[in-house]
Formats: sequence, C-alpha cells, structure tokens
Amino acid sequence: MNKLLKYILIFFLYSYPLFSQGFNWQYSSRLPSDYPNIFVGANAGYSTVYDIGEFTFTEEAIECCLFDYGRGFGIKVGFAAEYWFENGNDAICINLNYNIRQSEFTTRHKLLTVQYPVTYEFVYESAFNNLVLEALYKKRIMNSHFSVLGGFAVEVLTSQKNEYKHHILSPESEYFTDGSKERTISEGNIAPLKSLIFNPIIATNYDFNLGKSRYGSIGIFTELPLSNILSDETWRKFEFGINFKILFGIK
Repeated sequence: MNKLLKYILIFFLYSYPLFSQGFNWQYSSRLPSDYPNIFVGANAGYSTVYDIGEFTFTEEAIECCLFDYGRGFGIKVGFAAEYWFENGNDAICINLNYNIRQSEFTTRHKLLTVQYPVTYEFVYESAFNNLVLEALYKKRIMNSHFSVLGGFAVEVLTSQKNEYKHHILSPESEYFTDGSKERTISEGNIAPLKSLIFNPIIATNYDFNLGKSRYGSIGIFTELPLSNILSDETWRKFEFGINFKILFGIK
C-alpha cells in the first residue's frame, strides 16, 4: 500500500514540469529549446468605476450642493512585462499604462419658493487621464494556468476636464432666465485633484499558449479605494474590470 501511494505521488509530481507558465515549448528532444524567464508585450483593459465621496460644488464661490456617489468607466492601454522565477510558479508583473477615466455624479435638491417648490438637479461630468505604474506578484494555482495576483498601482494625473450642468426637473412652468430647462455652469468648481495617488490591486487571470515563447493572458481585477482623489475633501474610487495581455519571451 505504501509503495502504491509512493508511485502515485511520483506520478503527479512529474506530471507537472516546472516550465515558465507551465507551457512545454520543447516540441522535440532533437530540437532542444530554452525556456525564457522574461516576457514583454502589450496590455489593455476596461473597467467599471464606482465613485464614493462627499465633496462640495461651488459656483462663483457660492456653495451649491454636495456630490457623494458617481459611476463611470476606465480604459487602459500600455506596456507589460513579466519575470518568472526558476520554480515556474511565481512571477513579478510590471505594467505601464495610459488610463482614460470618465465619471458622472448627480444630486438633486428642492428649493421652496413663495409659489411652489422647485426641484433642481446638478450634474458633474469628470474626464481625466493618468499614467499608471502597476507592480504585482503572480502565483499559479496548483500548477494550472490560473493565477492570483496582488500588488499596487501608482497613478500620476496628466490631464483633466470638468463639466457642470444644472437642470430644472419640476415644475413644468419653471425655467432659467434664458427660457431653457438646462444650463452649463462655466464658473463651477470642486476641490483640486491630487497629482499622485496609490491604490492596492487584487486580480486573477488565465494564461493560454500562443506558440513557442508566446502566451496570452485574460483576467479580472479590482482596484481598492485606499487613496483620496481630492486634495481637501473625500472622493475615492472602486474599480472592477477585465484585462488582456499578449507577451513574448526575450530571455
């Protein structure tokens, strides 16, 4: 019985050779092939962003409302690199991305006039771009092509654009002085955005073979809301998305 267990254990141990990423790129013993440890390539992703905060919107230095919850999306493209350790199960991943993010906040308030109550809606549309450096540790799960990853992202603000709108929702008889139900607020402001933020990332992905010394990766990731986006008030983001990579062995 002990010998049988020993043979079963040996079988399973040798059934999972420790190639980088678990791919056997040596197609023939007559044509030996090196297994690279360093891979470089391209990275892209899309995410849904949930914004949580409490920050003041002002028009010409007059406080108008507070924004608290928003939602948006993010798109990232960039450079990816992975270094695999000799055990073939652990890797360091570095991504340098250009991120495009858009979010929208809305809030309503009611103003009691002499004749009737008037319901207004304020809308804040935010668009800003970041240069993002991601560093993650990658671990294969039970010698499979599935992996878990954990690390951090450092985001540097490169540009931003803000737009503020004001709507009259009710009553139907109420209008702005120009006769419209909507106006763009040109003198609107919120607290300034930080130029640098830091957030942790957790992820899981699946690697698939694309031929000798090449592989792709698809996965999901979550960026947790650790850092505050604003310098003086509260605005944090929770990001959940999908990520794609194509990588080529160089060494």
